Amino acid sequence: MIVPRIDALDAALRSLPPLRLVTATLSADEISLALREPAQLPAPWSGAGTEWRIDLAAVPERPEDSFPPYPLLVSVGQGDHGTFLFLNLEELRTLTVTGDSHGKASFARHVAAELAVNPWSVVTTVEVLGLGSDLSSFNLGRVRTHPPGDTGFIAELTRNLSSINVPIDPDDFHAVIIASADSAAAGLDALADAIEAVPGRSAAALVDLDGEPRPSSAHLLLTGDGRLQSRSLGVDVLAAGLSADEARACALLLDLTLADTVIPVPHREEDNSVSDLGGALVGQLTEPRSGGTVGEASLLPLDALVYADSAATTVDDVEILAPKATPEARASVEAADPTLDEDLARWESPALSSPKLMLLGPVAARTTGDTKATAHRRPFYVELLAFLALHPQGVTAHDVADAFGIRPERVRVDMSQLRRWLGTNPRTGEPYLPKAAPGGDPDAPARYKVDGVLCDLDLFRRLPHARTEPRG
Repeated sequence: MIVPRIDALDAALRSLPPLRLVTATLSADEISLALREPAQLPAPWSGAGTEWRIDLAAVPERPEDSFPPYPLLVSVGQGDHGTFLFLNLEELRTLTVTGDSHGKASFARHVAAELAVNPWSVVTTVEVLGLGSDLSSFNLGRVRTHPPGDTGFIAELTRNLSSINVPIDPDDFHAVIIASADSAAAGLDALADAIEAVPGRSAAALVDLDGEPRPSSAHLLLTGDGRLQSRSLGVDVLAAGLSADEARACALLLDLTLADTVIPVPHREEDNSVSDLGGALVGQLTEPRSGGTVGEASLLPLDALVYADSAATTVDDVEILAPKATPEARASVEAADPTLDEDLARWESPALSSPKLMLLGPVAARTTGDTKATAHRRPFYVELLAFLALHPQGVTAHDVADAFGIRPERVRVDMSQLRRWLGTNPRTGEPYLPKAAPGGDPDAPARYKVDGVLCDLDLFRRLPHARTEPRG
């Protein structure tokens, strides 16, 4: 898989001192670097001068809170043996790509899209001119697309770079990708000159796919058969690319992963419920927090300003998370779940008085029945018990057969074994797993459901807000 190798490349580069990195090559088992100037790298790196390598297995842990050393590092193609070639655009400063026009557009989309999502490019802004809006929704605005006539950003970046007259460690980086320049040629020459003239780190790179190679610019040629070549850089790979449809699909996937829509916690179906499915008291059992301390009527008893001053929250957040319970809330909650305190005591008791199912953390179960009944397939029966506990309305034999990939006839055998393992409820004299019974509709299939089995997830859902708010 490529993702672990990308993470390894990121960790390897962050663990090194600053280098004049030109290219990085990533294979299935090693990383190779080509440098502009000779350097001496620490073990476990091997090599000399400007050529160094390290096995992926030997890459050290990624340093915590480290600034990405090469924010403009981007893959440009794949070698004949499956290796990935990365160019450090910051070191090249200006890069001209000539050749196949269709391939250039695809290559430009790829470079822009990758700079938008690479883990080391989080401080990079990508400006794309003349490529359309296929990339406009990439990664929270890190890619800015401009139609051919919208060139104001070129002059602005040129002014900013021209004001740098001493070497600095930049915080922000820019990649300008020109797919169609039209009337911006003069501005591009000024931008290229400004990038070349920045002392020390340039913090910017120009990738020009519309103009002719400049004397000081690196040059890549895109051939008709999809190769990306540069004699001066030693590049000859199958060019990377991204079609317009692929770019839109990638942007859609990013939108889905970055969606931050707030979804309200659903209410319970019961008419007399006192809390929602998250355990928070329903609205009629709460009232706004008055100014100052509210005491045991809320999960957060102090003045809301105390929490806002000492934590990453606001007074409005405190109002939502920990409203004040009404005087009637305690009685209503206790009446709605009168056995909660007793169930909690039985759960905490070291004496096993009823079966216990642990779902929060490592899944496990303890029972009061015949342990030999399930000894031969204990993990299976723990999973079967969990399946029943997570379906309090009951399940049919066909439901179990479909979920576990077994025949419906086999379900009866497994339920019998599980029933023996769980044992009998001394309070009712009935098994903790009664025989399957139909619901309200006599024509409906019979359902299995457990009764009296304690489950930490169920207790957690019953406990958090509904019982603690009115008691403090």
